[in-house]
Amino acid sequence: FFFFNDTATTEIYTEQIVGSVRCVQETGYQRRVHGDINIFVKMAGYQIPSKYGYVVISSAAIAAQCYFIGFVVPMKARGKYFNKEFLEQNFGETHTKEIGHKLPGMGYPDMGSGKYSEKLSYKDWFYLNNAMRCHYNYIEQVGVVIPVTLGAGLFFAVPASTLALGYFIGRILYTYGYMSEAGADKREIGAVMLNLSLIGNIGLCLASGVKPVSYTHLRAHETPEHLVCRLLLEKKKN
Repeated sequence: FFFFNDTATTEIYTEQIVGSVRCVQETGYQRRVHGDINIFVKMAGYQIPSKYGYVVISSAAIAAQCYFIGFVVPMKARGKYFNKEFLEQNFGETHTKEIGHKLPGMGYPDMGSGKYSEKLSYKDWFYLNNAMRCHYNYIEQVGVVIPVTLGAGLFFAVPASTLALGYFIGRILYTYGYMSEAGADKREIGAVMLNLSLIGNIGLCLASGVKPVSYTHLRAHETPEHLVCRLLLEKKKN
């Protein structure tokens, strides 16, 4: 045997079995012997799925969507409702007197419920806060969405990336609904879609954790020699 150990993945490569390997299969009193075979053996190891790239791309797309929504939705609303004329008229003199510096643009640091917002009309306040909530809600979930998607894809690459795509589309519908005149009442279609997608990937992530644990438990006492013999026998049966 020529074994090459990789401690990172606990993989054992057998280049070639020289001579013969005696593998015993207890079937009554029969003993079967298998000859020269080239084999590739994995011991409680893991190989990234060939389609895991889809999982990475979909996770990156979600991260990019969360990032750019911040510019497209709440920042746009800030520029509209906390414009220079509004700020100077209501707070310019007070800010210069109290702070000793000119008033910052776009209403920072008001996040939609601060001092500047008190001067907005109810309609403007309503739309501004809807825009803020679109982004806040995404920020609240993105720290969960991306890790569970990456975890789910370890064993379920295609389903995980498909659910991530569903989450991505759900976020678009959620944002458009929230920014409509109906506000939060119109976000429900997107909310249902994105949350079902998230729950699905949470389930797949848990399944990905159970899968290797079950394998390790079943093969915990299996020696390299036993594993080689077992795989040779399985190869013969197939």
